[in-house]
Amino acid sequence: MNLLKKITFLLLLTFFINCSMSNGQKASNKVKDIEIVKIHTYTRGVSNTLTVNPNAFSKFKFEDKMFTKSIETNQWEKIKELVSGLDIKELDNLKVTSKQHQTDGAMAEVLTITINGDNYQSPTYDAGEPPTEIKELVSYIKRLDNTK
Repeated sequence: MNLLKKITFLLLLTFFINCSMSNGQKASNKVKDIEIVKIHTYTRGVSNTLTVNPNAFSKFKFEDKMFTKSIETNQWEKIKELVSGLDIKELDNLKVTSKQHQTDGAMAEVLTITINGDNYQSPTYDAGEPPTEIKELVSYIKRLDNTK
């Protein structure tokens, strides 16, 4: 009887350890499942959106045609690397250094990252002045745009 309790205890312990490990692995693998990274820049009457996914870079300008081009695997890998350096669940809590967009002193800009169907969005910041944590990612995506 005592042996049966020990075996049951060990089986339950093994089960809980495996469950907790698989949950941790799912969280750390999220970067591999990035679907879209988008930068939306806007003000009254003007709207531009840059969108990157594993296959393409797209630019849509308000009242203009959409431009799409394929991206190289190494470009997408660089985006994944930059996203992996972020605390994605804290993206909406980043500190914005300037709020001139609130009084039309600058265009407003927002970064949105879609992972496993969930959207993670930065706070609205002045275009060209993203929070420090996302500055390199935003700059890299903007450099993919050669349609100025």
